[in-house]
Order: sequence, then C-alpha cells, then structure tokens
Amino acid sequence: MAKALAYQNYDYTFTFGDGSHNSKHGGSIFPEAMKWLWRK
Repeated sequence: MAKALAYQNYDYTFTFGDGSHNSKHGGSIFPEAMKWLWRK
C-alpha cells in the first residue's frame, strides 16, 4: 500500500511495528497518528 501511495504522490506516513495485528500497536501510535492526520 505504501508503494502505491508513493507512486501516486499521496501525502502519507507509514509506521512499521513488531508483533501481531492487534490494538496494542495501534493504541500506542494513535495519538501521534491523529496529530499527523489533523496537522495544518
């Protein structure tokens, strides 16, 4: 997905994490993701 967004010149951020697909990682990056999403 990140490569497709980059190819189309979309403004995006990609955060890579360890472990399984669960809410532990998502919960830990949620505040920073909201700051990035609602910047400017």
